[in-house]
Amino acid sequence: MGLTVAKHLAKQGIQVIINDIDEPKAEVATAEINQTYGTAICSAFDITQTDTTIDHIAELDAKHGGIDILINNAGNAGSQASHQIPFKDIPVEHWDAISVLTFTAYSIAPKRY
Repeated sequence: MGLTVAKHLAKQGIQVIINDIDEPKAEVATAEINQTYGTAICSAFDITQTDTTIDHIAELDAKHGGIDILINNAGNAGSQASHQIPFKDIPVEHWDAISVLTFTAYSIAPKRY
């Protein structure tokens, strides 16, 4: 969903910044937007890491003249195959990773503002 939103915004003339913990994946998405939809910048980092996320957001903010729209769209439930097992059987370490990303990480980026 996040890539679709980014494509739509770029098509409207908005410069977008693509973030993903998986840098090659972010680079592919950025290249696709640049080739077909508009202007995109790649910035790969792990948004669950509070200090580095705040630093990255500050750097992007300073380098690109501000961030006007912030779309928190990260997710990891599918990457751990948790969606394929009953909720009661999700291992605690998977639940912890899901919880940090879903509930904590979404509050980190806006702290810059």
